[in-house]
Amino acid sequence: MVVTLTTGSIQRPGDNPQKPMAARSFRPELQGLRTIAVMAVVIYHLWPGRLTGGFVGVDVFFVISGYLITSHIYREVERTSRISLLGFWARRIRRLLPAAFMVLLVSLAACYIWLPETLWESTARQTASSALYFQNWILAADSVDYSATNADATVAQHYWSLSVEEQFYVFWPILIIVLLAIVRATAKRRPDFNPSARMTLIVGLAVVGLLSLVYSLYETAVNPAAAYFVTPTRVWEFSAGSLVALIFIDRRVKGRLGAVLVWVGLTAIISSSIAYSSTTPFPGYTALLPVAGTAAILASDGLASASKPGWFLSSKPMTFVGDISYAVYLWHWPLIVLAPWILQNEPGLTAKVGILALSIVLAWLTKVLLEEPLRKGGLLRRNGVVYSFAAVGMILVTTLSFGLVAQTNESSALSPAEAASQCHGPGALEPKNHCESVVGDAPPVPSAVQVS
Repeated sequence: MVVTLTTGSIQRPGDNPQKPMAARSFRPELQGLRTIAVMAVVIYHLWPGRLTGGFVGVDVFFVISGYLITSHIYREVERTSRISLLGFWARRIRRLLPAAFMVLLVSLAACYIWLPETLWESTARQTASSALYFQNWILAADSVDYSATNADATVAQHYWSLSVEEQFYVFWPILIIVLLAIVRATAKRRPDFNPSARMTLIVGLAVVGLLSLVYSLYETAVNPAAAYFVTPTRVWEFSAGSLVALIFIDRRVKGRLGAVLVWVGLTAIISSSIAYSSTTPFPGYTALLPVAGTAAILASDGLASASKPGWFLSSKPMTFVGDISYAVYLWHWPLIVLAPWILQNEPGLTAKVGILALSIVLAWLTKVLLEEPLRKGGLLRRNGVVYSFAAVGMILVTTLSFGLVAQTNESSALSPAEAASQCHGPGALEPKNHCESVVGDAPPVPSAVQVS
């Protein structure tokens, strides 16, 4: 689907569509910013008592996504006067879904091997909803405490943020099309009304972001558990990145002021990671600090010398982790959830460092062996193949998830003889039934799975 927008709705006389934009150039410091974001989340999950507010790394990712996606869409509109929805969504599928599906499939297999059957049903439910990208709404309905790392946490719980992002990728280009179409229709009736596409989007997306922020403040106050996960409370964070992309698209802050902005932004992100905790109301007004900090970094250009923070963010170690940050995020949480069952003990310092290292290794292998070949190769070049791949992946993960539930039900079902026996349930304690003693070292009958 390609939506064509007439030139009048795209630019005013005198606008130059060939004018180079700063956002067109690759920004290596953004990879360093991704590194800070993903490491904040991973360290928070591994050592929640040490970096109590590391969850703000997710908000950093949301702002970056809003910045990049809006930049890409605006460049397409400026260059071609059209938006290819199918092409846009196909690019997102190529970039995100191969690794996401693979980690879900590996996690399902690992759960089948190591987790007790009593946890299979919740795992399958969240895995299926993750493959279909509405898991954040499942967690909101369940009022899950994201800060609680306990036996109820599943290997797919961290996919809530990916669900929010995918929902953003679906409706954001449609919102942009609607905004530009409204201006075009108005301009036909009023020739004197002809704002540029850029100004149209700045105003429209600012209004959407403000409405989302107001809702976020309200929902965080009245229903904090659900507010953490639902998409409307997070839209304003994507909008913040979008506004930076449009306002500073050809005039990023340079020089000493740009360096100061980066330092201020880093301070805001790091301080919120340290000062916030599970008791902090989030993502209401407290999310303004990491979001504003990220926006400040995006608006600046501090790469001139080694003395400026942008140089550090664009250094090779930072860009290396930033390049694989998506896969690091995917892998680290299943490893954390499975580790106690595999090790038969709570992971200590050495094990946690091993989880961190293994997350990075698996992420690098995922990027080299899966993501790059599929994204750059010919297999997923055609949009039709891309959408077929997405459908097959969703069906496969969902089917295997339901298969795990079916396996649980089958193994927990009592045979007719067992169901009819007087020695199952309360009857086992009745002396006249002459049942075996319920005290001893033998496995319980029926098993814990059967009575759960």
